[in-house]
Amino acid sequence: MMNRCKNCGKPLEDNTSLLCPACAATERNDVKAGRAGVRTIRRMAFVAAVLAVTLIILVTLSIVFSKKYDSSHFTTQLTQALADGDVKTLTNLVSGQDIAVSEENLTALCRAFSSEEARNTLLQQLEAQIMDPNLSGTSYPALTVEKDSVFLGYSKFKLSVHSVQLFLATSASNPLLTLNDTACTGEVVSGGVLYKNLFPGRYTCLVTACSSTGETVTGAATELDLFQTSEPTSFNGALPLSDLTVSGCTSDEATILVNDQAIAAKAVGGTVTIPQVSLGSTISFTFTEPHGAVTTGSVQFTDQNTTTLTFGNVTTTGGVPDKAGIDALLRTYYASYLDAVNQQDATKFQPMVSETFFNEQSPLISSADKTANIYEFTDAICEEPSVSTLLIGEEPGFRCNATFSYQYTGRESHETQNASDKVSCEFVFRDGQWKLNRLVNCSEENYVSNSTAALDG
Repeated sequence: MMNRCKNCGKPLEDNTSLLCPACAATERNDVKAGRAGVRTIRRMAFVAAVLAVTLIILVTLSIVFSKKYDSSHFTTQLTQALADGDVKTLTNLVSGQDIAVSEENLTALCRAFSSEEARNTLLQQLEAQIMDPNLSGTSYPALTVEKDSVFLGYSKFKLSVHSVQLFLATSASNPLLTLNDTACTGEVVSGGVLYKNLFPGRYTCLVTACSSTGETVTGAATELDLFQTSEPTSFNGALPLSDLTVSGCTSDEATILVNDQAIAAKAVGGTVTIPQVSLGSTISFTFTEPHGAVTTGSVQFTDQNTTTLTFGNVTTTGGVPDKAGIDALLRTYYASYLDAVNQQDATKFQPMVSETFFNEQSPLISSADKTANIYEFTDAICEEPSVSTLLIGEEPGFRCNATFSYQYTGRESHETQNASDKVSCEFVFRDGQWKLNRLVNCSEENYVSNSTAALDG
């Protein structure tokens, strides 16, 4: 018998169908239909349960992954670790691109971000780089964000660190750089030393070097933040050394001294350039004239902001022989002169006198009063209080009064007499020696008063 729909009474041709083709009613009056409905409901409940569990799992994973891989979570964790100096946490957050990540390096990085202001600046940079990975850091170029995809659109973030360089700009010899008490080895280049492959961060920089005289000096400890990548960070070492320019040297042949130690530098046009002089040094010069005069001058380097100096305290001492030296000059000349008279040979005294004086005196040795006697030298003595210096043209000279003592014997009478002459003498330093340039008789008045005024006439 054909089954009929309990709702409309229409025949149900398909006994397996749960729906009436006429009225779409789900009620079946047979047991088979009832069982089929129960199974369907169960299947639907199971599917719903699975979907619910799946949804719960996805929501949970979403919450977990959102927290773990959220960019704000990364930046917060990073900045907090920097603030706390948490090297252990930073080890998992920092990736070295071309340099190793070590505890020492991370400590230097933390020092750079000890202030909230610095951390906020870094945070702004990182957030901008997360939005646009192609952005380079303006404040901290050596730091960028490394973004690695995990799944389902989630990404893992790390702070990517690039090496930096430091240029020590100094011409000092044997420079030694320490960063946070660690000695560094650099490459000597034009103008200084280049240090490569440094980890970004804040460093206490200390430099020692040698001055131009070999003195070891130490610069002031200086805090430097190293984050630049486009070019090396430049540092002069804070050394108490400067290149000096000193003028006022009286001779380009003078010896230049730094702290009483002679150096190779020479003056040009009275000005000398001296490299790497230590602060507090005394720069001086000394020049000995051929005639023995010594000229000196000095200046102290007291301010690194003032590197153009002028020699002061310029004084000249000596140059004129002492009394014994002058007496020796007088004796040599006068003994030679008397010998020339006796032998009628003016060349006997020529080496001791100037050309002008020789030309004046040489004809006089043949005068009648000179040839009438034979002369014997006794002594020649300078009056020391009468000594005075002067320039004869551009040549150094001096004047003095002196007494010439001698004996003379008449060629015909054979009588011997003692005699002396008081004279005023003028010497000039020429051709590397002192030469008698002028000689005149000195009055008793001038002699007593130590005046050489007779030479002025």
